[in-house]
Amino acid sequence: AFGFLLLGSLVMSMPMVSADWLSVGEAATAVLLVMRLEMHVFTLLFSAGDIQHALTALGRAVALGKIADDDIVADTELPTVKPQPTVEIKSLDYAYPGGAHVLSDVSVTLKAGTTTALVGTSGAGKSTLAALVAGLQYPTAGKIVVDGTDTATVPNVWISQHVALITQDVHLFSGTLRNDLLLAKPDASDNELLTALSTVGLRHGTPAWDRWLPKGLNTEIGAGNPEVGAEVAQQISLARMFLRQPPVLIMDEATSEAGSEHAEALESAARAVARGRTTLVVAHRLDQARVADRILVMEAGEIIEDGDHESLIALGGHYARAYAQWEHGTR
Repeated sequence: AFGFLLLGSLVMSMPMVSADWLSVGEAATAVLLVMRLEMHVFTLLFSAGDIQHALTALGRAVALGKIADDDIVADTELPTVKPQPTVEIKSLDYAYPGGAHVLSDVSVTLKAGTTTALVGTSGAGKSTLAALVAGLQYPTAGKIVVDGTDTATVPNVWISQHVALITQDVHLFSGTLRNDLLLAKPDASDNELLTALSTVGLRHGTPAWDRWLPKGLNTEIGAGNPEVGAEVAQQISLARMFLRQPPVLIMDEATSEAGSEHAEALESAARAVARGRTTLVVAHRLDQARVADRILVMEAGEIIEDGDHESLIALGGHYARAYAQWEHGTR
């Protein structure tokens, strides 16, 4: 935009000087003033980007606020779900609008109360499958059945109540740690909150607690307050899930800080939260897959291997080769 403006000034000034409409000095002054507009033009363009981003965020917030109004049908009895439901994925296809297929005829059953790990190369479709099960996207074809209920036949609110997704993008709400946790379970007592934090490895007297949460549940966190460590933020996010107790839990890079010295604590926290529910883990680290009850290997939107750690190692296929490379790289 600025380039066209400057070039236009130069092109226009030449015939105007030739026709004696402007002096050379006046034309040079005009070009100099245009050059000084550069910073203002770029500031305007950057501000336009911020405004577009803000409008998109506002639209998402309004959409979330309207879910309850749009989805819940009065006097309609919604189905209940067992604490450990079976999740059936039937002939699932998905393609982004105007794009190629991401998933093709994916069919798999997640057994009740088990932990299933999704592994594969980047772009294999792991996160897309997780988002579809969580109800964040709608399949192009096929269906997802949770404890006998087709998720396409129930409101989004029902899905969000029974299927929870936790990712690496952790948000801490501004206020005390107590208020942040109470968003997951408003009627929880302080003892329940402390139990949830202890379950994910945050307990009084530990180095992480003393450093990042010196005032315990009264510690101010979130925007406008001192930042806590990335691993602690993820533990707080996992504690919310422990309080919420969703029947189906999906974790996509929920322990992304596990590559640091906090690996064992975060992996232990994730296992504790996954216990007692049907869990799907998008495993970007193969030590997450190793402890899962079942491993699904994806490639180009399809499941190409299915089994537990020992059986897939014995198979000698994609997973075995990837695990050998990963194990060698961690030594």
